[in-house]
Amino acid sequence: MLPSSIGTETERTPMPHAEQIDPIRFEVIRNALSEATEEMAIALRRSAYSTNIKTRADFSCVLFDSRVRVVAQAFAQPVHLGSLSLLVPRMVEAYGAENLGPGDAILANDPYLGGVHLNDITLISPVYHNNTCLGYVANLAHHVDVGGGSPASIGAFREVFQEGVIIPPVKLVERGELVTNIFNLILAQIRSK
Repeated sequence: MLPSSIGTETERTPMPHAEQIDPIRFEVIRNALSEATEEMAIALRRSAYSTNIKTRADFSCVLFDSRVRVVAQAFAQPVHLGSLSLLVPRMVEAYGAENLGPGDAILANDPYLGGVHLNDITLISPVYHNNTCLGYVANLAHHVDVGGGSPASIGAFREVFQEGVIIPPVKLVERGELVTNIFNLILAQIRSK
């Protein structure tokens, strides 16, 4: 049963200081943000070497606001989208938003941060304008080999350490430059380079 204070739409009065949202402007902005994530997905897929990404489209792209809340997401793997909404805020918190600047990117596959398996690697970059962080762009992509007991995504393993290397949030790109020691460490875990 509903409380008696809840009325019909016509009986409700607007909140005293609520902003009126122009529905046309709202839809234009919403669609522009959604299209930005679709463009991210197209760029990722076209530049991928991995069959999982290029052919199977086993990846997802998401746009977050500065408080690390999902703003828009590309059509992608539904299980990733659920994970990313938890994983990205936890990665940013674990690494420290204050440690991320323009041109930086952090990478992780830690299953304890967001319920992914080790083959799902997430990359996050902050988006800056005039020295202000506007939000974050992120993608999660499935990689076949992350250095586990077998070069496939699922093996007969009993513990997570047999699946491959667990990567906590680490900076892969700093001020637009690849952090080569991190990149080389990750490459060293992969059978085919």
